[in-house]
Amino acid sequence: MVAVIYVLGKSMFKDSKYAMLAGLIMAFDNFHFAQTRMGTVDSFLVLFIMLSALFMYKYLLLNKEDPLKQKLKYLFYSGLFFGCSVAVKWTGLYAGLGLCIMFFGKMIKDCIQARKFDKEYLKIMLACVLYFIIIPCAIHVVCYLSFPNIQPNGVYSIGDIFKQIEQMYTYHSTLVAEHPFTSNWYTWPIMQKPVWLHVSYPADGMKSTIVGLGNPAIWWVGILGMIFVAFRTIKNTKMEDIFMTIMILTSWLPYALIGRIMFMYHFFPTLPFVMLTIVALIQQLDKLTKRNWIMIAYIILIIVMFWVFYPVTSGVTMTMEQVKNFLWLKTWYF
Repeated sequence: MVAVIYVLGKSMFKDSKYAMLAGLIMAFDNFHFAQTRMGTVDSFLVLFIMLSALFMYKYLLLNKEDPLKQKLKYLFYSGLFFGCSVAVKWTGLYAGLGLCIMFFGKMIKDCIQARKFDKEYLKIMLACVLYFIIIPCAIHVVCYLSFPNIQPNGVYSIGDIFKQIEQMYTYHSTLVAEHPFTSNWYTWPIMQKPVWLHVSYPADGMKSTIVGLGNPAIWWVGILGMIFVAFRTIKNTKMEDIFMTIMILTSWLPYALIGRIMFMYHFFPTLPFVMLTIVALIQQLDKLTKRNWIMIAYIILIIVMFWVFYPVTSGVTMTMEQVKNFLWLKTWYF
């Protein structure tokens, strides 16, 4: 994931130092560290979403005169990794909505500029039916059929797959439950209620705890980054700003329509694009000041804050009193 956001940052900001900044932001985010270190399924979901978005962005950068073969190559990989993301979790579809909006947005823009709809666009659209519908469905089916057939939910046919999909949808759409760490979608950027992942008590008065808590210097600054990019999108309509804005909105806002309980880790797919808005903000500040001290100071800040919260996101054994020092907000509990 760190490597992917570096490549994506290089494509967006056209500068290795800002690509490195994007990689460092992800590497030193405590939430990313805790989730991926535990190998949660969401880690693979976000990796595939990022790869799918990367190749779609590379496609968006191509001009009408570029070879059709190159366009189809980028779209193929975008569709392939989109299928992988949905195979991990259905929420990969939210990011897919963003890819769809940008794909058709580019096609409409190109058609308006060319004042015609030529055969190349038809070839691309037919190819996308294969890349973004048939291949993802095939990946989904293969994942089910390759899973051990353990009763009572064994999969022996396509009909069994549809049966399981129906059961899962029914479960999630009708779920009525409570949980001490549930939180509303609009509270996730401020980390109002992080999820407590693990705790043990090695000795009297001692505690080892792991919480899915983000680096405050990243998550809270990310709010400013999102606001900055949103305003710049309206004002300048730059490709990278539109890309970040659409991916954030489509991977985050759909949760506003979900009635079942939700958790802060549902913000994970949105997080890489929030991190990129921070890079955009710092790049703009560097241009205004004509110096790099802001970027250097910010890197130092995120590294310091990572190590400050490292004990409670890694399971370091501490005293009960030491753990209490990390409870910065009244709603934090771990």
